[in-house]
Amino acid sequence: SATATPPTGPVLDPTDEITVPAAPGPAMTLVKTAAEATYDAVGDILHFTITATNTGNVTLTEVSISDPQLGALSCTPAQPTSLAPGESLVCTGMHVVTQADLDAGSYLNAASATATPPIGGPVLTPPAETTVPAGQTPTITLLKSADPVIFDAVGQTIIYTYIITNTGNVTLPGPFTVTDNKTTVTCNPVPPGGLLPQATLTCTATYQITQADLDSNSVTNIARASANGATSNQVSATIERRALPAALPSTGFAPGHRTLLPDQPAKLKYDALGDFWLEIPALNVKASIVGVPIDQGSWQLDWLGGQIGYLAGTAFPTWNGNSVLTAHVYNANGLPGPFVNLGKMRWGQQVIIHAWGQSYIYEIRSVQNRVNPNNTSIITHEEKPWLTLITCQGYDEDSDSYKWRIVVRAVLVKVK
Repeated sequence: SATATPPTGPVLDPTDEITVPAAPGPAMTLVKTAAEATYDAVGDILHFTITATNTGNVTLTEVSISDPQLGALSCTPAQPTSLAPGESLVCTGMHVVTQADLDAGSYLNAASATATPPIGGPVLTPPAETTVPAGQTPTITLLKSADPVIFDAVGQTIIYTYIITNTGNVTLPGPFTVTDNKTTVTCNPVPPGGLLPQATLTCTATYQITQADLDSNSVTNIARASANGATSNQVSATIERRALPAALPSTGFAPGHRTLLPDQPAKLKYDALGDFWLEIPALNVKASIVGVPIDQGSWQLDWLGGQIGYLAGTAFPTWNGNSVLTAHVYNANGLPGPFVNLGKMRWGQQVIIHAWGQSYIYEIRSVQNRVNPNNTSIITHEEKPWLTLITCQGYDEDSDSYKWRIVVRAVLVKVK
């Protein structure tokens, strides 16, 4: 303002105001955070919050946030939107963890935001990145079996099978090694891309029985597996000097008649094998498998009931070799047993063993009727995983026994 005194009249004091507009300064920041500090399993959900704030001095329109890896975002207010200076757009999104995320060791993704100012070009934020580390646990377990589990001659070949399972949460590229104090172990090639969690890898070894083994009446060896910094449990296997029984087992009682059984002796107790069961879809058979020991040169099956018996001395089911399973044709109560219709099986039909969360699918290759009980050739060793199913046939009332055996043989075709 200014003042002045004219020659006559009052003092003049006019005021003159001038408004200078502020220079427009469009600006925007973007911040991204994760709710979870880490993840350790496929299917875990990571939650993210992304905030775009108008840090300039002009209203921004067409404000939007994008994050291609998170897909559709939930935003407040709904985008695109307008933001006055100081206002924010907040979006949330989530990501479902994949195996690739676990294998990578962390999950990294980036968001971006755009807006339109009153004048000038669009406002673009730098990418806002967030990294969530993975909780990786590389672990493996080892199972081991021998075929056969008994021996009786110098030079006899024992085949050991080792199953390595990836029990951790990350894919293991390998290599996998198994060390055994008795023999050298060879492992199958690692699948392309590595061994996924819960997948298995098979290794094998052979061992020749020595005179020292015969003299000691048993062989025990110890093994452990390793891969990519993970070391398995230690496993041992003991095989004993003993011959296989000279006859096939008796697997049935008199049909239509109840047979009283004594209590099962402790030494003949069957071995529980856990979640290990047999399925024969064509016969509608589903039954658990138990281990039947050899006692005094034979297998005692009287107390099987509705269970399936794995005959000790033959290959353990699902391993390489000839695994022999048996069940009653008629139970002690006179009612049909699990294998009453075994002789009706046909070539190509399936027999399935469920174990360790997997299904081992065998296909039938032969069905033999009227097999002599003394014909033990059907339980001799095989190089590949074979399954031999046995039950009785031809009940004779005069002798209260079965004259023959039914034998069904199947070979492993796939595991799923």
